[in-house]
Amino acid sequence: MKIVDQLAQIAESSVLSALSSNVKKDDIFEFQEHEFSGVKSVVMLVGYVSHNIEDGSCIAVLNPDESIKEAIRPNVGYNSGILKEIFAQKCDALVQVWVDAYKPKEGLNNSLFSLLRSSTGICHRIQATIHS
Repeated sequence: MKIVDQLAQIAESSVLSALSSNVKKDDIFEFQEHEFSGVKSVVMLVGYVSHNIEDGSCIAVLNPDESIKEAIRPNVGYNSGILKEIFAQKCDALVQVWVDAYKPKEGLNNSLFSLLRSSTGICHRIQATIHS
């Protein structure tokens, strides 16, 4: 599995977990360990969910630099320009995922983002940046 796909799955899972939780917490801010190509790595997850609308957004950051852990906050909408500014040269990869749990699978199209379908049948748009 490609790194971007794996990060997208992790981000989507985080949003869906927050939406289905009995605790109506609306922010996501956590660090998880995952294996990428046999190497243990840290993934920082930052985002928010709306329980009323059943959607959310999550940014998954692979191996973030210590300096950016204080530069980004949950419950804040970040556009791609701001994310590039914050994370430039400070992580291995970055994926931002919007999950629209209430939307039908067919007929969605967004010219700004690639539309992906997950194994859960939930549509989401994804924007990814990988730093080499």
